[in-house]
Amino acid sequence: MFSLFQAFLKAWDAACASSGKVKIHIPPGTYKLGPVKFKGPCKNVTTLTIVHKGTIKASTNIDKYKSDYWVEFYRVNGLTLEGGGTFDGQGADTWMHNSCSKKKHCQALPVSVKFIHTIDTTVKRFKSINPKFFHMAVIGCEKFHATNLTLEAPEESPNTDGIHIETSTNLKITDANIRTGDD
Repeated sequence: MFSLFQAFLKAWDAACASSGKVKIHIPPGTYKLGPVKFKGPCKNVTTLTIVHKGTIKASTNIDKYKSDYWVEFYRVNGLTLEGGGTFDGQGADTWMHNSCSKKKHCQALPVSVKFIHTIDTTVKRFKSINPKFFHMAVIGCEKFHATNLTLEAPEESPNTDGIHIETSTNLKITDANIRTGDD
């Protein structure tokens, strides 16, 4: 059986193997997706745009997460993520597994969307709700611009920070509505 995970990776692999300006469309609808890593570099692609108009829901099976991300973009240049779609981390079903506020050595829950070592990334009209941990992480990126962000988590959510930024340069974040938990 062909899974949504396989469909996303197949679309990514085809786009990354293309050349020039490339677009991936995620139409309106609700999709459930476990952890996935979209890897570059996409050598002949000048820009890769993902137009996300649906709702993507994270798996609530915590055993599926062998790493610290739900959706990760790794070593991709010229990436744009837009469209106004929603990433729903379904964190309420997994927050009981977050022991990091109680003990020093713990396994952090996955970040909803991570950008690792990307160059010239644009994120616009992005919505993240109920993350398991952080809504977004930007690590080792250059020229990262995010605008029109909505990041929401209920008051009782543990450590659902908005945006975690680390060792990145030339970042610009504008028009962000961030409402996160109490920690």
